[in-house]
Amino acid sequence: MWLCVVTTRSAYPYFVLMIIRRSALSHFTSDIRKEIADFARNLSKEHRGLFTSDPTLRKRAGQFLTALLPPKPKRRGRPGIQSVTIAIRLRHRLKRQFPSERPAKLWEWIYPKAIPGYSRLSELEQGDARQQLRERVRWRQRDRKRHKALEGIVSKPAPAPQAQKATGNRATNMLHPFTSN
Repeated sequence: MWLCVVTTRSAYPYFVLMIIRRSALSHFTSDIRKEIADFARNLSKEHRGLFTSDPTLRKRAGQFLTALLPPKPKRRGRPGIQSVTIAIRLRHRLKRQFPSERPAKLWEWIYPKAIPGYSRLSELEQGDARQQLRERVRWRQRDRKRHKALEGIVSKPAPAPQAQKATGNRATNMLHPFTSN
């Protein structure tokens, strides 16, 4: 069943026509409708005081539930290269399993698993692929460190300027570019 709503705005001379479905849940199966209703009832029973004290929390709870359900939005930026992602995860896991092992030995275990078709490559191509993989891993980890450092700088508020002490000598109160007062 459909419901038509016609509204006018006094500032604008045109009409806005909206068509609204009677039941927003009509395209769900009855099992999903029951599960959502049970979840809402339980949530309202357990946290009734919280929702009545701040009505905006109801909307926020719905937004949070929406954020948890698929499909999730794609991450910002260019997608990572799969071989680099695999290499970083394997390297992290192997470093924890074998802390006394040399890094070169760990990389020897990583190459065949991270580089697609590694065994079919010639010796020269394998060397190029190994070098390229290690560079890309280094670049991604360097960028991640830089982004984390920038997040720390941006999120921290600037310290408040401190008032200088006034002394009797006017010459010592003046700021000098090469000394700290």
